Amino acid sequence: MIEININKNIENIILIGNMARAKNIFLELKSIGIDSIKMDFDRFININWQKKNIEKYHIIICHDKFSECIEYLDLISHENKDLLNICFSQFEFYSMLSQKLIINTQTKPDNIDPKNTILLTLPFGLVLGGIETWTANLYNKLKNEDLSLKIIDIKYSHPKFHYVGSEFFGISEQDIYHLNAKNGFFKNIMYILSLLSELSPKCIIENGSMEVLAALHIYKRYYNVNVIHIIHTDSEFMYAQCKWYTKIIDSFLCVSNDIYNQMSIRMNNRLKNCFVYIQYPDNPKYITKEQINEKIYIAYAARLERTIKRSYLLIELIEKLELIGMNYQLFIAGEGECLEEIKNFVNGKELFDKVIICGLLTYQKMRKFWQNKHVFINFSTKEGMSLSLLEAMSQGVVPIVTNTSGVSDVIIDHQNGFIRNNVSEMADVIYKLTKTPEYYNRMSREAYKTIQKGCIKNDGKI
Repeated sequence: MIEININKNIENIILIGNMARAKNIFLELKSIGIDSIKMDFDRFININWQKKNIEKYHIIICHDKFSECIEYLDLISHENKDLLNICFSQFEFYSMLSQKLIINTQTKPDNIDPKNTILLTLPFGLVLGGIETWTANLYNKLKNEDLSLKIIDIKYSHPKFHYVGSEFFGISEQDIYHLNAKNGFFKNIMYILSLLSELSPKCIIENGSMEVLAALHIYKRYYNVNVIHIIHTDSEFMYAQCKWYTKIIDSFLCVSNDIYNQMSIRMNNRLKNCFVYIQYPDNPKYITKEQINEKIYIAYAARLERTIKRSYLLIELIEKLELIGMNYQLFIAGEGECLEEIKNFVNGKELFDKVIICGLLTYQKMRKFWQNKHVFINFSTKEGMSLSLLEAMSQGVVPIVTNTSGVSDVIIDHQNGFIRNNVSEMADVIYKLTKTPEYYNRMSREAYKTIQKGCIKNDGKI
């Protein structure tokens, strides 16, 4: 296995923030020979920093979430603005550190000629999520073109991530290299470097894996490889990641025009290397629906989580539909932390015939899921480009969704869908559609045509 060393030791590191996370980072840094580390959680702000010494220190904010690191930095700026120059989130620090790491000359392989392999990466492994579905779609598309493909799957043990594996996505197990986040950040960098030297890929399609990006900081000093970085989410962390690793990224692929517009503001100097690719479903097929005035079939498909997806709002929607006296069936596809709460509500209200909990549906079964549905709902506060939205519209399912990134690329309000930011308005739209079936049928056709046009525009592109 390729080994790495630090070419210039970093001293006076102080870890603050989440204690459990700080201890993990402490052990990680020790594993590559960095010894000058202190853990100081409460007193560091009160230390009498002298300006002549301040540049000698590196204060690392340790939190699992980038947003929590930013909040901590805001707190520091109020206490002592001078400290901001030496404060870093753990993610940014690892990026800086990867630039100081070198391959141990005794384990460095000979010069490698690039092969025709394309390497895809999954930052959280083969879990249920948009990045994973996007990557599986791309894998299957490129596989049909007889290209050599491999996938790095970095598995995280976290309750947020539901690991579903390769079979769920229709990916050949022979094409996957499994790593485990429990191995540690720097050990996984060494595994990835060894894997890169073995595969010698001509192209890496990278989905935001910190380990892979850090490994590429080292690898690209010795070998050539084309790195395409996919920006999946309209989030501060994703844009920060682009800046940290800009030197080793050849092209940025934005999954929506909203994300491209943000990149034009934040990284205008790299705009010539930024492109938009909306992953429209292949072969959209319009399916004639049952008359909507008899009964309306509502679809919801997402990871059932509280924060971003806000799946708990399904309960409020059901209550409003019941209050109106609607004749409906709601089909819920997915699993997650809100599942039991929704089940308990349905059981308590005895709505078994009206609310159908489908559970986790495989990649292949999801296309059938949309066939007889009239409308698709989504309560998300943040997206990159919702693949469920595109899949639903490709079969003439009319979307009623919140205004997140990518929505304006495909929805024209009142023409092929509805953009609504609260549950009451969504319920009102559903009620209106049941009273105007001709209006619904026209919108359903327009939703389908939108995706059909997108597919024609995308033909042959990636």
